[in-house]
Amino acid sequence: MNRRRSLSIVVALLLAVLTVSAQDDSPRQMLEQAEEAYQIGRILEAKKLAEDCVKRLDNAQRLSGYRLLSLCCLALDQQDDARRYAELVLKENPYFTPTIDYPPRFVDMINDIKQGLTTTISTASNQSESVNEAPVPITIITAEMIEELGYNKNLNQILAAYVPGMAELASTSIRPGENLAMHGAFAYGQELILIMENGHRLNNRFNNIGSTGYSISLEKIDHIEVLRGPASSLYGNVALSAVVNIITKSGRDINGVRARYGYGSFNTHRADLLAGTQFMDADISAWASLYRSDGQIRHFNDGEGYYKEYASPVARYYNFMVNYYSGPDKIYVDSYRDTPSYDLGFAFRLKGFNLQFSHKSGKKLFQTASYCGYDYSHYHSINNLKPGNALDETHAEIGYSRQLGKFSLDASLYGDWYSFRRYEVWYDSLSSLSYKYDENGYIYDEEGNKIYDIEEEGSRSNYESFKENTIGGMLKVGTDYRIANMKGNLLVGCQFEHSSAGSRVYFYGDEDDFIREGSYYYEDLALVGTENILSLFVQDKHYFTPHLIMNAALRYDQKSQNDEKQTTFSPRLALMYVPNDRFSLKLSYAEAFADLALFYHYVFNYSYELSPQRLSAFQLTAMGKIAPWNLNYEVNLFYNNYTNLLCLFTRNDADSYSFNKRLNSGQLKNAGIEATVRYTNQRLSGALNLYYCHNIKCEDYYYNDMEKTVTAVPHFTMNLHGAYKLIQTANHELKVYGHASYIGRRLNQTEYLKDDYYVKAQALFDLGVKYSYRQRLDISLDCENLLNSDRYLCGPLDTFHPIFQRGRNLMASIAFHI
Repeated sequence: MNRRRSLSIVVALLLAVLTVSAQDDSPRQMLEQAEEAYQIGRILEAKKLAEDCVKRLDNAQRLSGYRLLSLCCLALDQQDDARRYAELVLKENPYFTPTIDYPPRFVDMINDIKQGLTTTISTASNQSESVNEAPVPITIITAEMIEELGYNKNLNQILAAYVPGMAELASTSIRPGENLAMHGAFAYGQELILIMENGHRLNNRFNNIGSTGYSISLEKIDHIEVLRGPASSLYGNVALSAVVNIITKSGRDINGVRARYGYGSFNTHRADLLAGTQFMDADISAWASLYRSDGQIRHFNDGEGYYKEYASPVARYYNFMVNYYSGPDKIYVDSYRDTPSYDLGFAFRLKGFNLQFSHKSGKKLFQTASYCGYDYSHYHSINNLKPGNALDETHAEIGYSRQLGKFSLDASLYGDWYSFRRYEVWYDSLSSLSYKYDENGYIYDEEGNKIYDIEEEGSRSNYESFKENTIGGMLKVGTDYRIANMKGNLLVGCQFEHSSAGSRVYFYGDEDDFIREGSYYYEDLALVGTENILSLFVQDKHYFTPHLIMNAALRYDQKSQNDEKQTTFSPRLALMYVPNDRFSLKLSYAEAFADLALFYHYVFNYSYELSPQRLSAFQLTAMGKIAPWNLNYEVNLFYNNYTNLLCLFTRNDADSYSFNKRLNSGQLKNAGIEATVRYTNQRLSGALNLYYCHNIKCEDYYYNDMEKTVTAVPHFTMNLHGAYKLIQTANHELKVYGHASYIGRRLNQTEYLKDDYYVKAQALFDLGVKYSYRQRLDISLDCENLLNSDRYLCGPLDTFHPIFQRGRNLMASIAFHI
């Protein structure tokens, strides 16, 4: 009897569990039934089942429910409802991409919404909003656009290709690496544009540089949001001329494991690994990338002969002595040897919690030694570094978001750790001729020749390293409100950061061992390299009517350093007129700043007044779409007033080159226009962007008074991009893509104003082809600089000549997705 009773209880419990499980799975089962009904043409039944279950689906399934409802409405010719559900699909995943299996009308509708003004972004106002309501001009670069530029590109090249107003230029010779100018303004390194990853700042605080090289994986990127113009009202320091926010792919987007490997010219290797999944309410993604290249070897008399002064032996005259510096006839162009660039990281999201971590490393060779060529293989490594400039960086952030009634709460804690290392070669060998002299001058032999002594030296080089640590936190609170028939959203926040430079190591010596002869120096920078920054900000997005919107913001930053305090206010005011989803007109005024970082305070020992670099800008933007032609367009007029720009060396007249006593007294006023047009349909896509800038006034900056132009940067650029799917079936896709860029002539700055010369305009072409099988296997071949043109970058170089970029290079790659 007891056995029967026990068996009855067990059976009852099993039935209860099965019943609960069935109840838990019923929304999912209903969705599966709806999918089956749709496949056999029972559209009304499929729609009703989907409508009954979609609100009860979890996050992982809700997108599928909205997608099915949109398809059902299209089949029933309910166009408005179909579009509404398609917008909900993109609200769940703004960058959802339909495959060829979907009906063409659904594909066109998704592409129309994605490419139109309703695309959702989060960078412009620190909250989700459509592009047409963003207070500043926006450029969105999708993963597909990145892929269509080729696997051999880095972030710097991607931004220069797609963002009007951005241009590549050289860094100073003591910092070989990538650099960008925006609207004609630039610095020694990439210091005036804020680079972020999922909203986390990547620019260091020691010298404000944000890396845009191969230490950033491109495969992990879902899309990039670029704010063109000043943005310190929300982001504070460094957001002077633009903000670049890299949004990584979610685990749901990756949904498995993807591996890619490429091999190309100059013994270049590139590899990427992505993994991601979503389960329950958790989403996790991880990535790893690696890049290594011997780079291209050029010679001193190649091209236009800009390097000919480096041909050995190089003579330098010093009163009664002449030094002859010698080295091989080698120029290392885009060389990343021995130590590869890499990017490792992950992102984890669970309901309101999010955690992200990344570690990046990049090292690039100097093109030449300080005085001549050098033999890279001749030098031993120091602290695992051979000659070059290296940066290691680690970023971590934990955040929490929650809705508390009418209020939204966002809080985060973060940390950044950097290690800077520079190993620079001065020369491979030195011959010093010391002329003998007395009180009457040179001493001559019987034949009238100067008498001299010769001293031979081996190589000389120096090694230097710095460390920097930052911890900080941010709190933001937002709420919606209504006033009569008007509504709005108010956002307030505060942020605190503590940054410190840990230590500096410097030593130099003869030969390559740094032991036989040399000098060693160590300094603790904790006292001179510590700063605290407290920031408060507020933003109000106010709808006077559904079509007339105001976005006003103000940020207050207070920096404490060495018992000195510096305060900065950054306002922004924008008015947007949005009559419909096909047109938007914006007028904005904003101010921004980029503080001169710890590096400059330390190097000049606080001997100079170092005010923040500032920008005040007006922008007028019209954007819209012409639906019958599948066109989207944007035209932006801008006026910029830069003050306190940094220029360590300025020319006060045509015959002198002198040190500027105030360091950052540069002023630049310019105005210009940007225009972008994009065409998209099912098989063909294309984009064109144009940029023109006119200098109005410039002082104490990289400027030539005779030519009335800023040096190093082009004043006109054009980029044309296109892609066409030759084959597009359920299993196969074959796509060709190409990119053409025109970079106007640039004035290269030399030691004397009268000697400045123009680097001629350049037209460059890239071409690629990609084959995909069932979205599981991809094979691609990319060619950069198709015509093998000699191309150069100008910049704030103390060598006073343009530097080479690499010539034609090929890369073949293969990718698997499981």
